[in-house]
Amino acid sequence: MTFPSDDLTPLLTRRGGGGGVSYASGVIRSWNPTTFANVVEVRGTVFRNLPVLASTDALTYTTGDVVGLISYDPTGSRGATTWAIAGRWVIPGSGSAERIIQFLQTSLARRLVDELVQELLISESGQELAAFVLASRIKSATAAPSVLTSSSTYVALSGGPEVTDVPVSESGKMLVMVGCEGVVSSAIGQPDQAAAMSFAISGATTRPASDDEAYIVAYVDIDEVSFFHGRSMAVAEITGLNPGLHTVSARYRKVFGGGAVDFSLRTLIAIGL
Repeated sequence: MTFPSDDLTPLLTRRGGGGGVSYASGVIRSWNPTTFANVVEVRGTVFRNLPVLASTDALTYTTGDVVGLISYDPTGSRGATTWAIAGRWVIPGSGSAERIIQFLQTSLARRLVDELVQELLISESGQELAAFVLASRIKSATAAPSVLTSSSTYVALSGGPEVTDVPVSESGKMLVMVGCEGVVSSAIGQPDQAAAMSFAISGATTRPASDDEAYIVAYVDIDEVSFFHGRSMAVAEITGLNPGLHTVSARYRKVFGGGAVDFSLRTLIAIGL
């Protein structure tokens, strides 16, 4: 049996006092969590698309849930004429409370995040916000004066550069760029030279400098005295970092050759991801 309207008066006999407040309960037979379109059965009678008291909890309704129905008749003369779903009954020990909490902590959170990401991707304000967040995570430093080293292991040199408080999220990733003008030489009767600028990480994670992420400049010439001024930049994606704040510091070494190698116009950029 299906009623042509939402008047439940013939079915519901319990009446509240003063103004005709009426209550009932029903069982959800069909529920659309996106539109709240519904089918509710009350004492064997099916009603379709009853109004819903909108709430976050309504996103978690499902088939078989018991819901409370309420209506108000100001005159108290005809009984309830417009009914609405006022909420869901949660029976302790039935598992429904746990299901609601799990949904709110996972599915709802995921949906809200997805909507936020979509907003960031398509809206002007979202893109401005994304640009602001990215810009706030870029840390950079430069050092112009020339420095020399003949160390074959990585060492810190005057002026750094160094950046502090680089935030790393649960992704454990950081993007680091190092660059400089490196001067190396080769001469008859002298070893050829190569120089490397890399970086060390400290703070939430400790990581030494490595040639794997270094900018390396080299010159090999066996015929005449030569010098090579190289200016460029190396980019490295660092993974496996602990969440938290990090310090990134420039490190230098002579890879091979005689004498000292020269570094100037040094730049260091770190972006925590």
